[in-house]
Amino acid sequence: MAISNKLRNFIENLQKLPETKKKIIFFSIIIFLFVLMAIFVLFLTKKNLGKISNQLSSFSLPKVEFPDVGNTIIESNIQNISNIIENTSEGDSKIFQDKENQ
Repeated sequence: MAISNKLRNFIENLQKLPETKKKIIFFSIIIFLFVLMAIFVLFLTKKNLGKISNQLSSFSLPKVEFPDVGNTIIESNIQNISNIIENTSEGDSKIFQDKENQ
């Protein structure tokens, strides 16, 4: 018998099976192919992650140095605010109080 005849007989035998057995065979094949593809993807991912880690180990960022200003800006702002508060005359505050009382 030729291969085409054997294949034709096999397909005819599958067609004669009840629906439940056809579904079991179909889903078994689908699950087998899924597992096979998952294993293939995992091996490729492992290989590619290894390449990425090798490339990242040789990669270095340039070092950037910032001037050390510390808290001088904050301190100067606080000093400016306190100077403004101290320089506010009592007359100005009385004007605001007079307007509130009216």
